[in-house]
Amino acid sequence: MSNVVNLHEYTRLAIDPDNVLEGAKGELAEVLVIGHCKDGSDWFAASTSDGGKLLWLLELFKHKLMRGDFGEDD
Repeated sequence: MSNVVNLHEYTRLAIDPDNVLEGAKGELAEVLVIGHCKDGSDWFAASTSDGGKLLWLLELFKHKLMRGDFGEDD
């Protein structure tokens, strides 16, 4: 489907996980990926082994999500 254009905008609609991951390629300095597998198990991967930094990222984005401020200046 070469006529499909991916927009880099925030949405409240569900997006295919593969599309989200593809859109992140080449954009990130560090990454933390968490999710549920199709078999129901949990999945986690990160580009850094610094647990403190990972926890900080989780808390930072948790607060942004709770405030609803994604997409304004990001």
